[in-house]
Amino acid sequence: MKVELRNIQTIRLAVADPARRRHGDDNFRFFCETYFADIFYLPWSEDQLRTIGKIEWAVRVGGLVALAMRRGSGKTSLCSAAALWAILTGRHKFVYLICATADRARAMLELIKTEFDCNTALLGGFPQSMMEWHKEKAILPTVPGILLGALHARAEGKSIHPTLVICDGSQPAPDGGAKEVC
Repeated sequence: MKVELRNIQTIRLAVADPARRRHGDDNFRFFCETYFADIFYLPWSEDQLRTIGKIEWAVRVGGLVALAMRRGSGKTSLCSAAALWAILTGRHKFVYLICATADRARAMLELIKTEFDCNTALLGGFPQSMMEWHKEKAILPTVPGILLGALHARAEGKSIHPTLVICDGSQPAPDGGAKEVC
């Protein structure tokens, strides 16, 4: 029985549209529009396009980027999409996604889990993305990655640290709303 289970894990699933997948691997905006069309369905603003460019740069080459956007402009959606793009394209093995509170982090993880459970475009483009879910982290067995947790021990016992850190709404206002300064 154990041998059969091992053989199942080595099966490679076919990508539904390899050309679309390659384009999505190379272009964060295209990745968002293609694999998360239900979320990113409105035309992009100039600010959002600049933000997408900065996120893409940070994921590709590293560095520090601080972004501020108005409430409701897509920060959280872009942050979670960036974490997935970084992991699914193999650019980062361990992404640390930070939210303002533990409850928000758990909610974001649930949203990501829902995408993997229900998003047929995402599963068609990244069929290897069946995740192992834990209370506060998610692991892709064929594309090593993790979404939440400060330290992770791999199966062979080696500890790894985040190669990309994404912070979404790091400090909520005391009343729960964001303060705007004009």
